[in-house]
Amino acid sequence: MGKILEVINKYQINVISMASSNVSISMMLTASRDTLRIIERELHKYAEMVMDENMSVIHIIGSHYLCTAQIKTN
Repeated sequence: MGKILEVINKYQINVISMASSNVSISMMLTASRDTLRIIERELHKYAEMVMDENMSVIHIIGSHYLCTAQIKTN
């Protein structure tokens, strides 16, 4: 993870959210498409990457919501 954060810092990319496990790292970033392509090329030698663009993200924090919330999608 250190190399990933080093590259993100190098290009001064805004990290909105990050989650990690023992096998993966997920991040939401704010950067131009050109900058994302550059960091993808730099990080590709260390890990396989999947990038999705123009996404909306909803964070639900807290265990209470898991029992009471009903989330519907169309």
